[in-house]
Amino acid sequence: MNTVYINAPGDNMIRFQYMIELGLRGIHPVFEPEEIRSAFDRNIEDLANVGPGTVSEINEAIRNILQAPDLESQRDLIQELDNDVRDILVHLYFQVIDRNLIEGNPSKH
Repeated sequence: MNTVYINAPGDNMIRFQYMIELGLRGIHPVFEPEEIRSAFDRNIEDLANVGPGTVSEINEAIRNILQAPDLESQRDLIQELDNDVRDILVHLYFQVIDRNLIEGNPSKH
């Protein structure tokens, strides 16, 4: 898979860190439970074989979600995404959470 960068300057980085902190506590407010289940029902290797266009969509989605003014707006943006992009975002989100757990963050998800 091509590289996805999380470029979240200023307030966006604070929002991103807050989302991850909540995720470490088992609270996943931007994704509905059925979106999480659906993403994990899919083969991650199939999702990983995306082209540069999809990577651009993912990067744009991350930027838009982090810039959204509130949780409802974030959820609306996620609902509008293509299924593949949404599923990849779910996997990326949980990979960041897992990486935080491995690196010794004391919170649990």
